[in-house]
Amino acid sequence: MADRVPFDIELLARALDILPYKYYIVDRDLNIAFWNKKGEEGPYGVKQEEAIGRPLVSVLMVHRPSVASPKPIDAMAAEFRDVFEKGAVIRAEETSLLVNGDKRHYRVTKTPIRSEGGEVSHAAVIIEDVTIQRRLESTLLAKERLFTLGHLAAGIAHQVNNPLSTLMVCLESLLKEVERGSIADRDISQRFERYLGISMKQVDKCKDVAGILMSAGRTETGERTETDVNRILEELISILKSSKGFLRTRVETRFQQGLPAAMTNETLLRQALVSVIVNALESVEGREDARVTVSTSLLKGGDEAHLVIEIEDNGAGIAREHLGSVFTPFFTTKGNARAGLGLTIAHEIISWHGGGLDVESGAGKGCLVAIRLPLTRERKDAGSRS
Repeated sequence: MADRVPFDIELLARALDILPYKYYIVDRDLNIAFWNKKGEEGPYGVKQEEAIGRPLVSVLMVHRPSVASPKPIDAMAAEFRDVFEKGAVIRAEETSLLVNGDKRHYRVTKTPIRSEGGEVSHAAVIIEDVTIQRRLESTLLAKERLFTLGHLAAGIAHQVNNPLSTLMVCLESLLKEVERGSIADRDISQRFERYLGISMKQVDKCKDVAGILMSAGRTETGERTETDVNRILEELISILKSSKGFLRTRVETRFQQGLPAAMTNETLLRQALVSVIVNALESVEGREDARVTVSTSLLKGGDEAHLVIEIEDNGAGIAREHLGSVFTPFFTTKGNARAGLGLTIAHEIISWHGGGLDVESGAGKGCLVAIRLPLTRERKDAGSRS
């Protein structure tokens, strides 16, 4: 039998240091026995000399205040118990939300390390940052869903457009008959002429909407241009708040001035913003103190920067058990009178831009929709969040 090659612990440490993911080892008391160089990087990075030899919990507590949704210590300890007592290998994907709004995705694997006697003496933990992969997957999924929704809308609009065209022809024929004097009574003739004119204008509006929906089914070039988000919001709000149904709603704006331009497909962005703002206006319709607040700001975190748009209303809100369904097509809490597509379409469009859309609400607590649009690297230093 060949002699065993002497084990070089320093060589192993150097090899673990150059791994492309975070790797650390803890003993049965959850004290850190090894912490590789990759563990010094990222929003949760801790220097090797500050980690090795210390309790894992105390090292994890270093960055805990910056995490909006930290993993419970008890849950982590329970996983390590399964590794040490059962020899289990635990694999999970975890999502971490920082207080600055940055969301990170990690693939975590906990593996037992056995001594020569077979007892589990240590546990090795591998943490892979898969945030970029998940964002790419989300963008691709959003593009696919947006494409599908566009074709669905175009198909429905095509079916609606045909009877609208027929209706328009009939109305025009009736109007011509009235103009020829087919109705002898002048008062009745004038009423018919007025009502037919109103009807034709409304049919024209319906045809315009159908045309927009049909264009959504055509292949988009995805061209993006520099967009002044404050300007777009001002234009949309000016139009929407003058609508008859929303005249009694107080719309407040809190726009941060000097915001950098965002690279967007302006047509799609307008569609998303209209969907969210109309959703908010409908939520407060009929309330004596109806109020919708629209604000913009710049959010910086690490190497990333986002332009943030927040639309908040003081309506009835959404029960927490329903929040997980708000992006599901045709889901609505407003009754059968609403289609339930507004937030779905908005979410897909913002995801297509590489951004994010989050909803915070509770029954009787109103609703806050936060939209994050990523900024290009050269524009990150153009301002700061107030």
